[in-house]
Amino acid sequence: MGIKLLRRWLVRSAEGDVLEVSAGTGRNLPYYKYDQLKSLTLTDSSKYMLWHASQKYRDRPATKGSSLPVSFFLSDAEKLASPQAAAAVPTSDLEAKGRPSGADIDAKESASGQHSHVSGVFPTRTHAYGENCFDTVVDTFGLCSHGNPVHVLKEMARVCKPDGRILLLEHGKANPEWLNRILNEGAHKHLMKWGCEWNRDIESIVKEAGLEIESMSRWHFGTTYLIVARPPPL
Repeated sequence: MGIKLLRRWLVRSAEGDVLEVSAGTGRNLPYYKYDQLKSLTLTDSSKYMLWHASQKYRDRPATKGSSLPVSFFLSDAEKLASPQAAAAVPTSDLEAKGRPSGADIDAKESASGQHSHVSGVFPTRTHAYGENCFDTVVDTFGLCSHGNPVHVLKEMARVCKPDGRILLLEHGKANPEWLNRILNEGAHKHLMKWGCEWNRDIESIVKEAGLEIESMSRWHFGTTYLIVARPPPL
């Protein structure tokens, strides 16, 4: 379906200090152009997905920018302004859930010789991310799983610099009404099973959050949204 190509097209334009929210297992990690980043911060509310993301970063081939500061934090995209005191993740807990032993990654240098801020124990944000502190904020297929996607986008805009960009790859409401009827009919069952609300009107949500859409394209009968946006004007 070309999702990897869409990820690559979107994420390769990230630059400067980058925050990725709802990063999951790090599916975007292969597509960043690390030589144009100053730092990369990945957050997710799932410690086990974050563990997979850290392993993926550790095992990636050495490239330009391999000394880039990369951090992994337990953090809910809806609570960037009000971080909760969730516990850090001990490696023993990860191993107890079926992860391979040796989950620790040296905090100074990974197994592949890449310098990073990666470890098997993930810190939790103990204070809010400051305003206007990231050049690029990235979210891919995350808005469908948050109870208040408008608030999530407002938080992303808050931490993004006024001249920065917010890169979104999302799925939601389709163009043809026949497909929307199918999505609407199966929406509750899909939400209960996967925690994903797949019929949201992404364009309207972005506009409601006050973001300025710089460019937008829609794929797969309009159900996949690729959006480059900017924070609301000051």
